[in-house]
Amino acid sequence: MNAAMEAAALDPYVKRSVRRSFDRVEDELCAVVAAGQATGEITPGRDARALARLVQSTYYGLRVLSRVQDDRAVLAGTVEGTLAAL
Repeated sequence: MNAAMEAAALDPYVKRSVRRSFDRVEDELCAVVAAGQATGEITPGRDARALARLVQSTYYGLRVLSRVQDDRAVLAGTVEGTLAAL
């Protein structure tokens, strides 16, 4: 994550590659959210893409936060809050 962010800021090719990877993850999460909405596991009526971006942003943020946060309860609370938002 860190290397991708640093290199993406300097190299347009790397930026495009990282963006494609992020887009694929977002698309897959969107499909999972939509499936969950169809079965009632995730609140229907909310934009599946927006919820996918919420999950994706939380995941990437947790990767950074976990490097400096030793309190596992803080990280777990972040995950629980995100899941509650679904």
